[in-house]
Amino acid sequence: MKEDYYNLLEIDRNATQAEIKKAYRKLAIKWHPDKNQGDANAEEHFKKISEAFEVLSDQNKRNKYDQFGHEGFNQNSHGTGGFHKNPFDIFNSFFGGGSGGQFSDMFGGRNPRHRQKRGQDLKFDLNVSLKDIISGNDVEIKYTKKKLCNSCQGIKITSNSRVTTCNTCHGHGVVYNNMGVMQIQQICPACQGSGKHIVNSCTQCDPHGLNPSNEKLKINIPKGCHSGTRLRVSGGGDEFPEGIAGDLYIIIHANSSDNFKRDGDDLICERHFDFYDIILGTSDVLDSPHGQIKINIPKTTQPDAILKVKGHGVPNQTTQVLGDLYVIVKVDLPNKMTSDQEKILKLYRESSN
Repeated sequence: MKEDYYNLLEIDRNATQAEIKKAYRKLAIKWHPDKNQGDANAEEHFKKISEAFEVLSDQNKRNKYDQFGHEGFNQNSHGTGGFHKNPFDIFNSFFGGGSGGQFSDMFGGRNPRHRQKRGQDLKFDLNVSLKDIISGNDVEIKYTKKKLCNSCQGIKITSNSRVTTCNTCHGHGVVYNNMGVMQIQQICPACQGSGKHIVNSCTQCDPHGLNPSNEKLKINIPKGCHSGTRLRVSGGGDEFPEGIAGDLYIIIHANSSDNFKRDGDDLICERHFDFYDIILGTSDVLDSPHGQIKINIPKTTQPDAILKVKGHGVPNQTTQVLGDLYVIVKVDLPNKMTSDQEKILKLYRESSN
């Protein structure tokens, strides 16, 4: 049994033509096979909403449907004239593309399918801490993108609008300029390729049917990632009235640390000690990105000696195995000494001879 046309377009039976067009535009883009490649159910639903739109957008057919239902288009019942158009022809015609619009007829049309138009890709530079990279923390970002107008869904048509054919391109969406023996095809500057001229267009959005929108998005920082790592959020870019949204690309920038430098998956830091501590040996607590670590300084440790703390580096982005932490021992010498301290050092020097 066929589904109700009004239910398919998710509208009530008293919907205006503007509401019917708005509903079809939203659903056609959502279920278009180019956006749902390999999904047979999406393709079938696209056909159904196209059929519903073809009938309900024609007032004579709509009246017949309201009176007789689907039987009104049964050739053995109340005459002919039901759904005969190709769903892709309906889609292209609706968006001003005609037979050469942005989507081709994938069921035997005259032109090969064109690549689907999409919104602008966006880039966001994200500064993260070394701790975020080690732990793989979630970070919330705020950015602005262009979204379809809530009032007209990006088509610039309202209940007060009137649509006519563009006088510049005569409905073709393109214009041609001759340059000697060559002819250049360009998008019509008057209608931006729609082939239409809208009288009393929507005033709630920009000329492209878009409005800026402040967005919040939670991003998971991949453990062990490096500065320059690029994360892609599909559909996170600007939306497009006649296609799909662009993507958002997030570029990771690791904030430099005064205490730790990264070398591959290892971390390197310098730690300063008084000269008598490295001679006599001592222990110290180091505040690392992994938390506090106790390190032991053996007796007679030499200046610039390197102490290794295993497993306290950065996780490898592929294996997640932690690198190591290397502590470079630096010696602090006194700027002045007391007479007692000087006597002690002299005794040490004499005992060494």
